[in-house]
Amino acid sequence: MSPQETVIVGRFGAPYGIKGWLRLISFTDPAENIEHYQPWRVQSASGWDELKLKGFRALPKGFAAFVEGISDRDGAISLRGKEISIATSLLPDPKGDEIYWKDLIGLKAESPSGMRLGQVIGLVPAGTHDVLVIEPFEAGEPLLVPFERGYVPEVDIAVGRLVADVSRLQE
Repeated sequence: MSPQETVIVGRFGAPYGIKGWLRLISFTDPAENIEHYQPWRVQSASGWDELKLKGFRALPKGFAAFVEGISDRDGAISLRGKEISIATSLLPDPKGDEIYWKDLIGLKAESPSGMRLGQVIGLVPAGTHDVLVIEPFEAGEPLLVPFERGYVPEVDIAVGRLVADVSRLQE
């Protein structure tokens, strides 16, 4: 399965207890939705291994998961830190003006006047508005642009571009 066909939805944390449970960090919104995206996949030396969820519970800070084939703390340790991916086909279609982060990665960014700025290489969660990380086509530090309509008035995924008003960053 290619990277374009998968999306990272979480990461395994430290073992939780001695019976194979693992803490789980969810990247979904809302966070508890990670339970419903099945099957999970984790990368191994031989490719992608499919995991079947056998148990899921909310914790005071996050979640815990129990997966088939992991029955003790040592087994749980083998998954610690591994990212959890799913097939993009499992995601619901975005509603209204919603956009998946995965669809923003790789878009070309340009200014409102059409000047080429760079390419979106990531996003950072930052409270009120997530922040686009744009790697400039020319040498220089990445541009950090709040992902909100005042700074990013136009996104065209089909064309592969967005407009970023970086002049507002200096206000």
